[in-house]
Amino acid sequence: MLPMHLQPGNGSYSLGSLLFYSIIKENFGVNIFTKYNHTLENELGYKQGNNWQNNGGIFYTFKLNNLIVIPQIGASYELYQTDKNFGNQVEYTGGNLSYMYGQVEII
Repeated sequence: MLPMHLQPGNGSYSLGSLLFYSIIKENFGVNIFTKYNHTLENELGYKQGNNWQNNGGIFYTFKLNNLIVIPQIGASYELYQTDKNFGNQVEYTGGNLSYMYGQVEII
């Protein structure tokens, strides 16, 4: 492994898993997305907190001239565990976040 200062990021590895599921009936659809990221400690004893993200949304698909337009609205929740330095929690790290979103995809 390269020294930490020669690596992008914080010099640690992480293992991730992702699940995306979508149900479509005619032009309407529902999708869910969940992601978990497990981080490993770097060579200097620092470990970023594991994190988990969940999204859910509804969408509608229609054609506009030669384009396919997909407007979507949804909600998201994210959870971040605290970072650890030599096994001790790092102050002011970690937390959670909830928000609603809207987006439009044009294909």
